[in-house]
Amino acid sequence: MEDLDYERVAGEAAAFIRQQVDAAGADGVVFGLSGGIDSSVVAYLSARAVGASRCLALLMPSGGITPASETDDARAVANLLGIEHKVVPITGIAAAAAGGDAEPDFAGGAEGMKRTVGNLNARIRASLLYYEAQKRNRLVVGTDDRSEYLIGYFTKYGDGASDMLPIADLYKTQVQRLGLHLGVPRRIVEKPPSPHLWRGHDASAELGMDYAAIDGILEAMTGEASGLPPGATEAMAKRVGALHSASEHKRRLPPMPRLRGAVGPASGDAGASAPLSNPSRRSAERRPWGRFERLTLNQATTVKIIDIDPGAALSLQRHSRRSEYWLLLAGLATATLGDKEVAMEPGGDCFVPAGMVHRLAAGGRGARLLEIAFGDFSEGDIVRLEDAWGRK
Repeated sequence: MEDLDYERVAGEAAAFIRQQVDAAGADGVVFGLSGGIDSSVVAYLSARAVGASRCLALLMPSGGITPASETDDARAVANLLGIEHKVVPITGIAAAAAGGDAEPDFAGGAEGMKRTVGNLNARIRASLLYYEAQKRNRLVVGTDDRSEYLIGYFTKYGDGASDMLPIADLYKTQVQRLGLHLGVPRRIVEKPPSPHLWRGHDASAELGMDYAAIDGILEAMTGEASGLPPGATEAMAKRVGALHSASEHKRRLPPMPRLRGAVGPASGDAGASAPLSNPSRRSAERRPWGRFERLTLNQATTVKIIDIDPGAALSLQRHSRRSEYWLLLAGLATATLGDKEVAMEPGGDCFVPAGMVHRLAAGGRGARLLEIAFGDFSEGDIVRLEDAWGRK
């Protein structure tokens, strides 16, 4: 794995947090502090970004599940940084929410019950974070790293819910190194990662491999490394690819149908006085190969800014009901158009008609493109022929 300048990384991550807070007109940040490496690093970065006095850490243990040592470590980090912190046990809240539910009530029996209650705990914690954030006019800082984000190792609307993700571009092993650089206590950096969603929960045991293997496999899958890391097997790689594919829904906004295109005759005066609708649906999403920001979504076109990571590539794909126009804004890219490959430089453009097999790949410094798509914008119109991340 590439060695990073961790002082520069820390500075950029702190600047990102500060920019998000300033842009929102917020008075500070709130985050969950579990005693693990990710939340500890976020605490250090947040204190650097906005000052300890504008940070609130919530410690939310679950009785019988969260080890006392984890809460002790979280409290130690807050005290080291001088951050205000509150201990809010969630045991009673979860018990009230689950009522008298028992194992037979859950799909999957005992295993289904364990995971459902574990995810309930994560979602309770998210609700408490947003309660404190809204009360104090602050933003919620998420703690997901790149490894967890790409394999979906987080609870949807639980620890996956936040206003920003300052370390989501760093693999777990990089977060650990950043933690050492920032001065996070070594016992926290070196402890086995665990979400502690149930008693004895251990990440490596659940995933079937440690994060060194996961990170190396993800680097290979995203084109950041030329091969699998030592000790990693093809079975492990398939497992990581399957986790990524199965968790795709966690990295997207909820799907919605396009209904306003079904225009019929006006009834009475309702049509004449109908308010104008805003065609903009601006949103940003991460993908294994980079990210995109969608600027508009309407009946005619979708407009996106696409950022492809250095050396990464989108899937080889085709659409039956959509055509696309690409304009390269920065970096270098190679466009696959049918049986041809076209080298693109800034200012270069091309058109992809519906039905044509195509792909975009970035050069060694990445690429930024403007994409205008015409037609059907749904995922159902994507046929992936080759994909490095196991998607279909």
